[in-house]
Amino acid sequence: MKKQKTIMLIDMQFFYASVEKAKTPKYINQPLLVAGDPARRGGVILAACPIAKACGVDSGEVLWKALLSSVLKSNEQPV
Repeated sequence: MKKQKTIMLIDMQFFYASVEKAKTPKYINQPLLVAGDPARRGGVILAACPIAKACGVDSGEVLWKALLSSVLKSNEQPV
């Protein structure tokens, strides 16, 4: 009998953001991104919570571009 292979795809689109919100309750009702080094403002967004996505930020986006667009929309300084 030939063995069958099973391939699974688990969509964890904002898993890391959800974990951070569970770990740090002050982030619960705020847009949250998980990305590269904030001091360098480099890298890409690994995860964005639904609130951040509603602000126009998406997973896979370049961090500096996401920060720039969100600052322009909200007139706030990035943390």
